Amino acid sequence: MEVKYLGDYSWKSNIINDIPNIGRVKIGVIDGPINEYLFEKFVEKRDFSNASNMDMSSIHTAAVCSIINDIAPASEIYIAQVSDKDDVPMPERNILKALQWLVTEKKVNLINMSLGFYENCKGNCNWERRFKKLKEEYKVDVIVSAGNTSEKHPGASTTCPGCSSSAITVGALDSSNKIDTRINLRSIIQEKPEVYANGHVSVKLLNDTWQGISGTSFSAPIITGLISKHYFNLNNDMNYPIALNNLKNLKSYFEDFPDIIEKLEEAITLADKKYPNITSIEKQEILDMLNELMPYTYEKTAL
Repeated sequence: MEVKYLGDYSWKSNIINDIPNIGRVKIGVIDGPINEYLFEKFVEKRDFSNASNMDMSSIHTAAVCSIINDIAPASEIYIAQVSDKDDVPMPERNILKALQWLVTEKKVNLINMSLGFYENCKGNCNWERRFKKLKEEYKVDVIVSAGNTSEKHPGASTTCPGCSSSAITVGALDSSNKIDTRINLRSIIQEKPEVYANGHVSVKLLNDTWQGISGTSFSAPIITGLISKHYFNLNNDMNYPIALNNLKNLKSYFEDFPDIIEKLEEAITLADKKYPNITSIEKQEILDMLNELMPYTYEKTAL
């Protein structure tokens, strides 16, 4: 499946795309059925919905995975199917089984969840406790869509589990690179969503026609892909000089964002000072700085 991004997608600049993936990041995608004719570049899939047949009309999961693969093609994608059709309820028990499989068996680094429940949750729920444990004990980050407006749920707020403070929650921008008021739900948690990315994409179907789709479901995998793209840049001794050079190259891309330049300068100064005797803790500190940069861009451009 080919993907086109509508509106401003300057994050797909040559500077960003030329940065090599150092190591293969393992990404879990918890979603609906996967149409393998539209997307087949995954390592493994597992069906927790007990679907008897592939739903050929489903494009949601294929679109999510295609976006991740387009941005970070070196990543390994593991698909956990938790429903048998698009736009149907996803049982919580299926999602919990999927999380356990992806984290304990497949040992993924990141999980993309383009799904949610309309519960007007304030974040003090079981999902927060689960995601906090994933982050602290397994070092797994979860990227979640913030949810979309719905006639069935008027007045709803950011969907759960996007309300979790331990998740990276992603909202949608329109084609003018502004927060899309037609898509995004109101937020009863001031910090949510933390980031915004393109909410409108076009995907190429089997008959070679293009179909426009929109929603925070397609914003979330953009952030997942970008985080994956940089995940191991500063976490490998052999390639550390390359990663340091990439940090310096990033400065030209973020020249219009002084706050980001400041963070980059901090990372570069620390890297220059400590290399080659840098400790693993110090490398992780630099990696954390880098992983913050890409999502931060969307937060700034969305204002």
